[in-house]
Amino acid sequence: MRGVLVGVAIVATIFASVSAQAETLAVEVRRPAAADEAYLLRSLAVERFTGTDGRAFAFSVERALGDAREAGGQPVFEMFEAGRGEGAVTGRADVDIEESRYMEKRKFCPNTRDKNAKCEDAAKEVVEITCRKRIASLDADLRIARASDGRIVFSHRVPNRAEHRFCTGDAQMPEISNVVRDMITSAARSVVGDFVPYSAVEQIRIREDRKGFSKSDAELFKLAVKTTKTSGQEACRQFGEISQRAPDQRSLVFNMALCAEAAGDFEVAITGFRRLGNDIDALASIQRVEGTLAGLAQKAAREGADS
Repeated sequence: MRGVLVGVAIVATIFASVSAQAETLAVEVRRPAAADEAYLLRSLAVERFTGTDGRAFAFSVERALGDAREAGGQPVFEMFEAGRGEGAVTGRADVDIEESRYMEKRKFCPNTRDKNAKCEDAAKEVVEITCRKRIASLDADLRIARASDGRIVFSHRVPNRAEHRFCTGDAQMPEISNVVRDMITSAARSVVGDFVPYSAVEQIRIREDRKGFSKSDAELFKLAVKTTKTSGQEACRQFGEISQRAPDQRSLVFNMALCAEAAGDFEVAITGFRRLGNDIDALASIQRVEGTLAGLAQKAAREGADS
């Protein structure tokens, strides 16, 4: 329940952050962390990593875990030395470098191998040049064991690959040390992303079609749409007044459901979107709201584990 209250408590802030764009409402969107059991742990310790590049991977994982933040800016995990966290993070990382040469045909101006040289296309000649191909492959995996019972709550393989080609006259290939560092950093951030819930204020486009309104309500609806540029809350109040006279107009049904979502009244929002049947935007909105509910429930479960 506390997680739901947190979501509702920021409604005023969401309505205050009116979009600078036209015809949208600001809605807080959440999605739960993919690694549910790992997210329930409050503290972690990075422990033994093996492999030729295990040490670098461990460092990147520890930094990514320490940088992970909740929606409010607080750290997702408290990081401890080995043996002290609620979860122990272990893993492995190996990088393999494969280089090969090949021939490639290119067109050049006569008597030069400068690809930027200018001449008529008809004057260019086909030349076979030597090229190099380098493939860097990262094979890594990461596991988290719960300290209380030793159970593996997360296990994931993290492959990554980078390919570069270089031919005579091209810019030099990047230094291999930089390539390996970037691959390991990217892999660490990718896997840590599974432990972090998604939360953002998104601008969701409202409906503007006025078909089915009386002439007077069509003008009031047009004004309400325009009001979204300055005040989402006031626009929703105006939509509500119009809905008393035209409760089944489809644009209004969608907009009222969106207003309910922005206000944190998620069940009302889902009911409203469902009234639109197989409407693509409505189905996507239901999925979005259900994701937010799942995210809030996961957050509440994590907070409840502490009490």
